[in-house]
Amino acid sequence: MAGYFTTLINEGKLEGKLEGKAELIQKMIKNGNMSIEQIATLLELPVEKVKELSQMELASA
Repeated sequence: MAGYFTTLINEGKLEGKLEGKAELIQKMIKNGNMSIEQIATLLELPVEKVKELSQMELASA
């Protein structure tokens, strides 16, 4: 049971990290100075993941 909760916590941390990267990616694209490929290289992510995160809806604070 403890392993289950650890997994949930870790997934939540991952989701928070991805949302933070999604926000950064969206700002970089909006700024227009970098391509998806350049952003992927900079953030050390696959191009497909950058595309996915660029389309991610961000939670309103």
